[in-house]
Amino acid sequence: MDQLHHVIDKNLANRPHLAGTELQFLRREIGLPQAKLTELPGSTEQTVPLWERGHCMPKAYGRLIRAIYLKSFDRNVKIREMIDWLIDPHNTDYGRIVFEDTGSGWRKAT
Repeated sequence: MDQLHHVIDKNLANRPHLAGTELQFLRREIGLPQAKLTELPGSTEQTVPLWERGHCMPKAYGRLIRAIYLKSFDRNVKIREMIDWLIDPHNTDYGRIVFEDTGSGWRKAT
């Protein structure tokens, strides 16, 4: 069954447009709760359920979901960080960043 889901997912992620049921399928495959998805820019508590029931979804949002899926499939942990940042870009603690002059140019200090 996992192999079948993988083939379906990959096919959906490469389509130019997602239907509502396809959005729901990819979201579940990613393991992203609907409530979390509603916090992303461009959506509300009402829009995601409407999209999943077949209402028109913006093309850019469909692209975002497909990109999230493709990166999640690669087991890219940073995609979860990106989702959290998209939801609340001010809630990230970047800490102090130090740069050093190496003589041949500047780089982030280790």
